[in-house]
Amino acid sequence: MHLPRVLLLGDVDPAWVGRLAAGLAGAADLVARPVAGLRGLPLGLLGVAARELAPSDGPDFAAVAVVARVVGPPQAPSYTGLARALRDAAGGGAALHLALVPEDGAPDDDDNARLATAVVSAEAAGFCVSTSESACTAGVCAAVVGAAGAGGAGPAPALVPPWEPSVSMPEETTARMMRAWAAAMGPPPGCVRARYAPAPGARLAACTAPPPPRSALLIIDAQNFNCDRRGALYVHPTGGGGPRPPRASPAEVDFFFARLDSEVAPAWAALLGAARAARPGVLVLHTVMAAQDGAMRDTGLDYRASGFLIPPGCWDARPVAWAAPARGEAVLPKTTSSPFASTPLAPMLRAAGVAHLYLAGCVTDQCVAAATTDAADAGFVVTLVRDACLTYSARRHEAALAALSGYCRQVGTAEAVAELGRGGGSSG
Repeated sequence: MHLPRVLLLGDVDPAWVGRLAAGLAGAADLVARPVAGLRGLPLGLLGVAARELAPSDGPDFAAVAVVARVVGPPQAPSYTGLARALRDAAGGGAALHLALVPEDGAPDDDDNARLATAVVSAEAAGFCVSTSESACTAGVCAAVVGAAGAGGAGPAPALVPPWEPSVSMPEETTARMMRAWAAAMGPPPGCVRARYAPAPGARLAACTAPPPPRSALLIIDAQNFNCDRRGALYVHPTGGGGPRPPRASPAEVDFFFARLDSEVAPAWAALLGAARAARPGVLVLHTVMAAQDGAMRDTGLDYRASGFLIPPGCWDARPVAWAAPARGEAVLPKTTSSPFASTPLAPMLRAAGVAHLYLAGCVTDQCVAAATTDAADAGFVVTLVRDACLTYSARRHEAALAALSGYCRQVGTAEAVAELGRGGGSSG
């Protein structure tokens, strides 16, 4: 079987050659051509060296990796000439990778600014750029192995900045490098783009026309974490079944799911059906308890104290299948009991012209209660659908409804469905 080849050129040590060869094992053959004393070698001469050092049996390399030290302010034409020379030596289809390794020692602000300039210039010349040997190794291996697995599709566009964080790098320098990198990269080919479509006169019309009366239905926290017996709220981390003792007793969990199955789940389905049939008069939204930061650093104090550690996109963060959002319905991950505290819910409602908010979900005496009081304080008319909410006991549910009676009107599912069918709002 003929394997693709990778040419490694530059100021590299034998240990790094070994690491790259190990990463490419079984996917490509590595041809290493170290250049002793490359530090400070002008990039134009590096191109000459590439021609001289390339094997004589033909330019058929899948990738070329070059390691160079940043010692001065490089110019964009230098990188363009280097790219041309490398393609001449290694083959026009070779993927070009460049490791711009800073000088030894802690870089100062000037070093980092020079590195940022070099990254932009090299990216513009067609290089996949990194600023460490390890990052270059990972990029070459990913490109070559990925291309081999995809039938030679070539490297995917970089989605992260090519440099590694440095504790000595000032924040303003990091920000400048990020801006330079973003300007050089641009949007990847084929990505979904925003639209810019001005509508002359639309602002004046919006300011002079009365706002259309509109309602919204918000389903609160109907997700796998707490509405599925396999959710993390009920299953021990070891995988053993049973509820977590501090949260709810077995009898309370049984009450919750009995009422969910017999009464609340059908109520959610009826409300969603009526609201969707009334579009565009009724806006439908969902909230789920989930962090937006993979490290869950945005999780609120109450959620952390309660042990609600739900990474973004995980199974527990997804709405339950039988109350899943339809196409075009927003799902707002929240890290606080009230969605008004950690999501853009309020500006979304106002931008859509919503004045009347129907609430359903769980649990009645916690997140539903917090959403109700915050919605009322934010100036929305709130209708709480009492039999479409639930918690872990009848006593808790009824006590919460009584406490919330001063913040909202409360109706049953049948009445709410009839109102939503008319576009929302009571008939009286």
